[in-house]
Amino acid sequence: MAEEYGMTEALGMVECKSYPAMVEAADAMVKAAKVELVSYEKTGGGFVTAVVRGD
Repeated sequence: MAEEYGMTEALGMVECKSYPAMVEAADAMVKAAKVELVSYEKTGGGFVTAVVRGD
């Protein structure tokens, strides 16, 4: 069903308390799996969210 709608990749997000923590988490995800960093967003209060996609 997912392939029928063109959705063959997963989407993941991780929210961290600081930018350096987000960079470390995103780096670990990219190195551990077939994913790429799509974007990141400062969400306020010092929190930063990273968005990845892939298999």
